[in-house]
Amino acid sequence: MRRDDGSVLIQAVGGAVLALIVTITMFDLGNIAIHRTALMTVANDVALQAATAIDVEALYRGSLGSELALDPSAAMERARIAVEQTSDAQLQDLRLDEVVVTGSAVRVIVSARVPAPLGRITGERTIRMRAAAAAMTPTWL
Repeated sequence: MRRDDGSVLIQAVGGAVLALIVTITMFDLGNIAIHRTALMTVANDVALQAATAIDVEALYRGSLGSELALDPSAAMERARIAVEQTSDAQLQDLRLDEVVVTGSAVRVIVSARVPAPLGRITGERTIRMRAAAAAMTPTWL
């Protein structure tokens, strides 16, 4: 007759370890979603600030047509200032990666370091996450 003493203990320990891994994974995925939302909010704010950099010279020349053109250098400067003035404790090493102005539209890409998923297990504590946003100047009616 074979003894099965201890087999339930092994299954219980295995189940507890599996439950712990699933819990940590779910926590980290939720954390990534929170950081992604924060970074997207910053990207939107930066794009909206850059979209206020209207090309005043083109406006006074009357060469606008139906759209308000943006001044690329002013849009870049406003985006840079918006990133510098952002104070979000969740986002480490926030950077303005790219500003592209096309007529009356501006597209920005920002990035920040955020906690890595499963960083406690893999040893890599942070990853760089990027977010893009676009905005346009209002059109003439």
